[in-house]
Amino acid sequence: MANSTLRAGISGERSSIFALCEGQNIADKVAVIMSEAYLDIRISFDIHISKINVQSVKIL
Repeated sequence: MANSTLRAGISGERSSIFALCEGQNIADKVAVIMSEAYLDIRISFDIHISKINVQSVKIL
């Protein structure tokens, strides 16, 4: 997975793990690898894949 991600980290009070990937195919592969790791140690999890917002902040 180290060669597939641009960056990865952990964030938040409930320990969210995230990975920034270059492209949907790599993101899907990373999701499978992370899913397998969590299933192996029987920790419940959710995976969300989304595009990075390329626009600047907007005031609504």
